[in-house]
Amino acid sequence: MPRTIHDFLKDWGKKQQQLPARHDVLKSQVLDKFKPSEISASRRTPWLSLAFGSLAVLIFFFSSLDIRQKISTPQYSAVTGGSRMAEDLSKIGWLPWSSPSPISDPREFLKKDYNATIRTRHVDELANRIQTMVRGYSGRIDGYSSSEKNGYISFAIPANKLEAFRSEVRNSVRAKFYTENISTNNLLPQKQSIEEQQSAIENTLATQRAERDKLTADHKKNIASLQAQVNAINKELADQNTDEARKQQLNAQKTNLQSRIASENKNYNAALASLDAQIRDSESQLESIKKQDQNLLDNVATVQGYINLNWISLWEALDLYLPGPLTAWLLAAAAIAAYLRHRRQMELILPMQL
Repeated sequence: MPRTIHDFLKDWGKKQQQLPARHDVLKSQVLDKFKPSEISASRRTPWLSLAFGSLAVLIFFFSSLDIRQKISTPQYSAVTGGSRMAEDLSKIGWLPWSSPSPISDPREFLKKDYNATIRTRHVDELANRIQTMVRGYSGRIDGYSSSEKNGYISFAIPANKLEAFRSEVRNSVRAKFYTENISTNNLLPQKQSIEEQQSAIENTLATQRAERDKLTADHKKNIASLQAQVNAINKELADQNTDEARKQQLNAQKTNLQSRIASENKNYNAALASLDAQIRDSESQLESIKKQDQNLLDNVATVQGYINLNWISLWEALDLYLPGPLTAWLLAAAAIAAYLRHRRQMELILPMQL
């Protein structure tokens, strides 16, 4: 293979390589000028790297203390079901920590409340999607607000569709961007109270109706007896053989009986009106308590929901995925970079000592 000009020049260059005649003298002069003793301790110690690293360790330490303190602090939100749930229950005269029911009654009337916080880069778009989800699960929208940075949706859905709804909402964003809270309270004490009131009203109503029936029966019996006496007098008066004295006596008796009949009717009508008023009042109370019972069942069958939407920056999103504060990781990266820079500078100095 013929040699090229490049090959000839390369061979010539290799042959011409040689050290200066006084290279040992030059080396000695260079080393004398950059003596190791003149290299300051600050140049050998990576102070900047140590400073960054120390700050990172401190931030990690205090962050871990804060997390431990939050874990050790009792959380009562699951017990009370949140302030909104406690307020709703207080309106009906019952709170989760009052009047516990005996275990002999194992029934459960579980009232659930659902709230979630979602962090997203697209608040308005996700808000519209969640509204569609709510309506798709036979729910209704009770409140809605959306802007570029924040939004909220207040809604209600059937309790039997909560799990499917939760799953769809949770899958709409990454797990790190989704937090939720579900509070559950057994409304058994309220149910028992309603049942006790209903039973008492029904017993009262039954007594009142029995009294009315007895009043009517006694009245009919008394009227029938008095009217029979009047009929007997009328029959005797119709007899032509009755003398005038007897007729006067019979007429006086008849007048007295008619007066007693009128009095009986008057007393009966007054007593009947009083009983009818009591019965109507009891029936109204019974209807009201039955409505309360149905409202409780409807309340248990309905889940009140609330979702907050908050915009998240890329910086915050990165912070969520790192185990610990993002600032600490940046300081740790700065410490490593400072150390590598320091080591490179030392590598440039140390060869001069050879």
